[in-house]
Amino acid sequence: MTGWLPAFEKRLVYNRGFPRRPQVGMAHLATVRKLVLHTTEGTKVSSAFAAYDRRAGFWSGGVHPHFTVDPLRRQLFQHVPVTAASYSLKGGDQGGIIQIEIVGSAGESHLWPLPVLDWLGSAVVAPIFAAVPTIPAVAPAEFLGADAGLLAAPWPRGRARISPEAWPTTYGVLGHQHSPPDDHWDPGKLDIDALLSAAEQPETDEDQMQTLIDSTTGEHWVAAAGKARPLHDPDAWMASWVGPTCSSANMKYVISALYEVVS
Repeated sequence: MTGWLPAFEKRLVYNRGFPRRPQVGMAHLATVRKLVLHTTEGTKVSSAFAAYDRRAGFWSGGVHPHFTVDPLRRQLFQHVPVTAASYSLKGGDQGGIIQIEIVGSAGESHLWPLPVLDWLGSAVVAPIFAAVPTIPAVAPAEFLGADAGLLAAPWPRGRARISPEAWPTTYGVLGHQHSPPDDHWDPGKLDIDALLSAAEQPETDEDQMQTLIDSTTGEHWVAAAGKARPLHDPDAWMASWVGPTCSSANMKYVISALYEVVS
């Protein structure tokens, strides 16, 4: 495995000294079990790239993550292979962490519409889960916004911070705001549940019939050929069903075709 994901355009960051070398990460010192989300606090990837280049180390290091993505323009970039650790935290980058910078601001992430969250889940996070299956598809900590109080402070003052003792064994999808020694509060109060639901979208053959169960509402659906319809008598149907079944909370976020219901 090379660690470079095919859906992402490779954009390397180089050291500022000579000879010029791409800064493609450090060694992971633990099994990769965390995915940490950041926001760039800007509106374009070009601004993030300028910051990475400007703050690259003289010989090595810098501030760049594994990935930078722009959900508005649907742009995907990778700077460091997932087989190495990147540089975006104040400390602990090598503790089994993959990192993503999302173009946008922490103060507005709670306003991101479902299409943005769906894209982040399906186009960004899902391929990373596939490439690094040791990261569990869970959010072990709440994502907080400015209304939660003091966030831009290290542990123990930052309201979202996970303690230094618990951080090494906290696994799943987290934010910069959760890292104990950091003082940033990105990515804010984004809807992590909707994002993860989209990331768990199953890869299915559109011609293969399957049943879908929304564990939040208890609704049952039958899907085929890219469309779905509700099951009015799911008990009878399930009694004889031998095909594939997918169950998830908020299924409408997982299978976008549910918006195109057939009678």
